[in-house]
Amino acid sequence: MKSFILNSLSVQAFIGLLIVLGMIFCIFPPDHILFKSGANFTVQIMLVYLALGLVFLALRQKNLMFVSFLSCAVLCLFLRESFDESQTRSFYPKLNQERKIEIAHFNVSAFNDDYEQMLKVIRESEVDLVSIQEVTPDWNFFLREGLAESYPFSKTVVRIDFHGLAVYSKHPFIRIDTFHFEEIPNIIGSIEVDSTHGEVFFVTSHTEPPVSQAAYQRIEEHMGVVASIVSKLKAPVFTMGDYNVVPWSVELQAFRLKSKLNNSRRNFTPTAGSAAMPFFDIPIDHIFYSDDFQCVSFGPVSNETASVGIRGKFQFKYKYVKGSIK
Repeated sequence: MKSFILNSLSVQAFIGLLIVLGMIFCIFPPDHILFKSGANFTVQIMLVYLALGLVFLALRQKNLMFVSFLSCAVLCLFLRESFDESQTRSFYPKLNQERKIEIAHFNVSAFNDDYEQMLKVIRESEVDLVSIQEVTPDWNFFLREGLAESYPFSKTVVRIDFHGLAVYSKHPFIRIDTFHFEEIPNIIGSIEVDSTHGEVFFVTSHTEPPVSQAAYQRIEEHMGVVASIVSKLKAPVFTMGDYNVVPWSVELQAFRLKSKLNNSRRNFTPTAGSAAMPFFDIPIDHIFYSDDFQCVSFGPVSNETASVGIRGKFQFKYKYVKGSIK
């Protein structure tokens, strides 16, 4: 009996240790692809810990229940701290009388070569600015033909790999250019939505997939280049794209710290992903904005079957006039 009790206690200690280590590795992932990739699923792990706590409660395993619920709470606080206080509030800011700007971001891979479906979704979104990624020559032909009337101003970097980019706008470009991180293109430009508020800059980027630890390092360096450029702009600015890292990642936290931009997201759930296994989707597509704006809505863009992109609505802060708030 004594041996059985000791064995039972040792099993409990082992399970509890695994739970605690999982929590620690989510918050402080070692520089290894296995741990970095695992930390992307911190939200799912938090939910698993919550479910385990309920299971241990039903089994009257008080110690394991306490460890599970405590680890779940710690991960919840960690995720919350990865957002600004303004992003964790229950309500969006009240609408003011200032100009509103709407932005949408898509990756053509979400449409499985259904050109007409993508054109339909974009046209029906009726946003001011559209960012599109993984633009190949075939996609470029259909996008230019199909969006010419709704979005007469565009800039495209066509590639045969997944680094092709495009920006479509309802407003004329004041400036438009590209810059590169290594061989990866980024589009930077500006539009003027009205005569009161002046230039609004934007940068769209698509980092490489995080398939190795070296790739994670390059993602951080890529985002560092974007942050360096954005931080020098003395004007309202948005950045958008598939950054291939989650909001609570070291890479994206470093980007936000250097760029001083705000994340449009208010929660941890993905807004575009596979319909087959939505539990394992992670939020890697983002829209960031400068302090000149307030985000008044953010969410997925959906077709008949799944979420295929993201969109946000932003307003200038009250009485913003060309670089100053009166």
